[in-house]
Amino acid sequence: MAGDVARLGSAAPSRPAPGTPPARVRLSAAVMTHPSRLAEAERLLAALADLEPAMVIDPDPAGPPSSLRTARHAWAAVAPDATHHLVLQDDAWPAAGFARQARDAAARRPGHAISLFTHWGSRTSFAVRLAALIGHGWAEVIDGYTPTVGLILPAAAARAFAGLGEARTAKDDVEMRGFLLRRAIPSCVIVPNLVEHLGTDSLVGNDRLGPRRSACPPAEGLRPYGPGPDRVAVSYFNQELAIAGCVVPSAAAQGFTHAPLSRLFAAHGLAETEVAVMAKAELSDPRWAPIAVSSRVLLGYWLTAFALGLQGGRAAVISPLARHALDTMADGVLEPFSRGRLGEFRPAARELALAAVRAGSETSAIRAGDR
Repeated sequence: MAGDVARLGSAAPSRPAPGTPPARVRLSAAVMTHPSRLAEAERLLAALADLEPAMVIDPDPAGPPSSLRTARHAWAAVAPDATHHLVLQDDAWPAAGFARQARDAAARRPGHAISLFTHWGSRTSFAVRLAALIGHGWAEVIDGYTPTVGLILPAAAARAFAGLGEARTAKDDVEMRGFLLRRAIPSCVIVPNLVEHLGTDSLVGNDRLGPRRSACPPAEGLRPYGPGPDRVAVSYFNQELAIAGCVVPSAAAQGFTHAPLSRLFAAHGLAETEVAVMAKAELSDPRWAPIAVSSRVLLGYWLTAFALGLQGGRAAVISPLARHALDTMADGVLEPFSRGRLGEFRPAARELALAAVRAGSETSAIRAGDR
């Protein structure tokens, strides 16, 4: 219990081992697609010319929808002399200088599965925002799936995934998560993301989620590539329940457990009643009146952002990178509840997230000084 509480404390910078040079990387690549999306795949292939990627087409396009069926063939396309293999889905779009940045990412985390994208409403998106707040270039995957819109694996892992036996699901991201956990391969997301997701159509039903853009989109000049943070609790917004929640590192099979946000507050010496008073005072400000969502959703939004600031603590800085990541929170959290009106109040919602993060960071600093 004491260890869990310690991990609930504010994030602190960790440092890589001194004198450890980046690994030498030979990166092969593949683009996976369906015959109905060949035009998108060909545009992506042209954009990735430096990597000379293979095009892998669904071997049974008339069969039941299955991203896993094509993914296995895409991972099998790893080059014989490659140290790492990259697979991109056909609706991904790479950052400027993508090939260099992808190789650099693999060199800096050679034993990791590196997701190059996570969408703005995922649980992992909040780990990305926390990393951006404290200036780190990596975030832990905390969803029940591994983001696979763009993913780099060590070559041996790519071959092993391609050779998997009977699958439990038709979704490659869910199957990938289980595979990585069984093999104890750490899974992280690069911050900022190196690819953007362009489409809303999904062959496996994800279009019900609406636009699935990057939590921290590719951007020139915003590449911290700093150390990853120690494993800490991360607040997130639960879309199904429309409330704020918390993920806590643990020895569980997934590597984390879910907990009420009150547990995170308690680790910082805050009672739920204190936070409720702060939330009520802030949300009564007329600046936030245009945000046309229910009071329950608005409270969850504020609590999630406040808790991110609390976890960031004194290390939290509203840098251009942090603002870049926080600006997607309005879309990721509020769009499903906005009845199509998010465009009317997006600026106010973005400012509210920033105000809540600042309040959390300031509260953390005050409480730390009291101890």
